[in-house]
Amino acid sequence: MVGSIALFAILAIMVLRGFLISLRASSNFHRLLAAGITTYFGAQSILIIGGNLRLLPLTGVTLPFVSYGGSSLLTSMIGLMLLIHFSSDSEDEPVSLAQPAPFLNVASLIGVGLLACALTYGWWSNIRADNLLARTDNPRRAIADKFIKRGSILDRQNRPIDITVGQPGTYTRKYLVPELSPIIGYTQDTYGQAGLEASFDPFLRGLRGNPTLQTWWENALYGQPQAGLNIRLSLDIDSQKLADQALGDQPGALVLLNAQTGEILAMASHPYFDANHLDTLGENLAASPEGLLLDRATQGSYQVGTSVQPFLDAAFNNQKVDNNEIISLFSKLGFYKNPNLDLPAAAAAPEGTFSNLSLSPVQILPAVAALSYKGICPVLTLTNAIEISGSGWTAIPSNEKPATCFSAEGAMREIELLRLGGRPFWEYTSTSSKQDAHVTWFFAGTMPNWSGTPLALVIVIEENDVQKISQMGEKLMKELTGS
Repeated sequence: MVGSIALFAILAIMVLRGFLISLRASSNFHRLLAAGITTYFGAQSILIIGGNLRLLPLTGVTLPFVSYGGSSLLTSMIGLMLLIHFSSDSEDEPVSLAQPAPFLNVASLIGVGLLACALTYGWWSNIRADNLLARTDNPRRAIADKFIKRGSILDRQNRPIDITVGQPGTYTRKYLVPELSPIIGYTQDTYGQAGLEASFDPFLRGLRGNPTLQTWWENALYGQPQAGLNIRLSLDIDSQKLADQALGDQPGALVLLNAQTGEILAMASHPYFDANHLDTLGENLAASPEGLLLDRATQGSYQVGTSVQPFLDAAFNNQKVDNNEIISLFSKLGFYKNPNLDLPAAAAAPEGTFSNLSLSPVQILPAVAALSYKGICPVLTLTNAIEISGSGWTAIPSNEKPATCFSAEGAMREIELLRLGGRPFWEYTSTSSKQDAHVTWFFAGTMPNWSGTPLALVIVIEENDVQKISQMGEKLMKELTGS
């Protein structure tokens, strides 16, 4: 950045001085030659800089004093030598110049060109810097990833999910829980990044989070950032395995939540792809009819239909209410916004949508959690902390606060009705369809007197099969509660 600013300044000064030398030349020959050499320096610089910045069509001309090549450097040095020689004539009386306008116009034109290049460079290096760095065709990024160890992504017990293996120069990313590939994402030279690997890339690559002075020193000394920082998620690998086993090969999504804290303990999206095999699968993933790249937990948009009935009953206790009151409840439950999970998400329904409402599993999850825990809708979290160099684990703060969505009595009354026998959990199943798309929802959660972690569970499958999803959900809740 500093070097580029210095280059623009040097070129501008050189053009200014060159034309001053031309105007003060003691002969017409020196004047025209000095103006020509200065124009050559300025125009050639604008062509190359503008071409690299996509301001002008790129040409094969070299950048004076910068581009590698003996003949280019020799020519530039000869031109500079002549300008210095002509400047020594400044004490002589300049030859008369009847029309200085052409010289001034050319100097102004070159000045405008350099200014345009400088402004475009500022736009690319500041406003579009992050996008430019993340481009898959950025060779500096690809090379750096081979030599700088990327931070790991860990579960809530610091067990690895994504790690970097190998030695400097051969570092590669390894995904230890491939079932999480649609959610955790990937980072790869050819296909770029996705998921949390993309959202937290500046930390994982060591560009952010490290002490400013240390970051500056690494860049100044080695021209590259230091080792990346580790990220800790709220996910629990053991719960994740149970979730993936429960969902099996059924297209759909499953999200398990700590109903009190809002921490997501498991998130499954099936079918999924294995990020370890992107080199061989990458070209076909985007066009796969199964939607392997789709994170159904956050990007899936499913018709809810009568699935909202438990929330209406908990809030209104079967009282007759108008649509405005229902819309107000939906807004309080967060149905018109997406939780901030640093993941791609489906477009939220417009505020006030009442009929034909479609939600993702994570959008409806706080409402399910509120039934299990005192009527409070928690703030969902997926990323817990970052391991800052020299400071240890630092929690990621949230500006949002939990909201009271139902009264504790209303939530308790509703889940007692949904509880089967003496089980420590309640459950609710419903189906919905829109045109030819059929979905089945399963909600469940632990009872308030449950001695373990208060849990909330949402499952959605892309077919109309209440029996299948009930067996799936009940089996998982029994395993989680030991009942």
